Amino acid sequence: VFGTEMALVSLVDEDRQWFKSNIGTLNGVCASTPRTESFCAHAILRPEEPLVVLDTWEDERFRNSPLVLRGPKLRFYAGAPLNVQLADGTHAPLGALCVLSAEPRASFDEHERVVLMRLGKVVEHELSARHANDQMKRAWGLYTREMQWLVEAVKNCGEGYFVCDGSQAATVLYVN
Repeated sequence: VFGTEMALVSLVDEDRQWFKSNIGTLNGVCASTPRTESFCAHAILRPEEPLVVLDTWEDERFRNSPLVLRGPKLRFYAGAPLNVQLADGTHAPLGALCVLSAEPRASFDEHERVVLMRLGKVVEHELSARHANDQMKRAWGLYTREMQWLVEAVKNCGEGYFVCDGSQAATVLYVN
């Protein structure tokens, strides 16, 4: 889509940038970098627009980066910030979806910026769905353990009891 040989999803914490998914030359080079060397740490500072660096040699923030001077020798970077919605409805920066190249670019037009941001939203939704799925699995495990405990407790009672699922239909789950 963007004519670059590398793409990645990074997550940025206080100290590091973690590459969670990547394609291209960066694959296998490293799993993380210090935040001080992170391009994506700059991308998350402006959550509503992509960070585009047409030529890293021309940008004082990046020209001395080990990722520019060694390693994959990055010359072009475009990153869409990834944000996570918090419980109070606000958003917090999480990382970036970025495309990179060892060749500088003359331009990265508005259409490419819009596409990158939209793809970033797809990644955000995927991360949110995975998080929700993990929460559901944890909740289901807790529910299962609680139900097992309750059934065992009822089994050990001398009186007659039944257990319902708590829905409006009150489905009977167990009768001793």
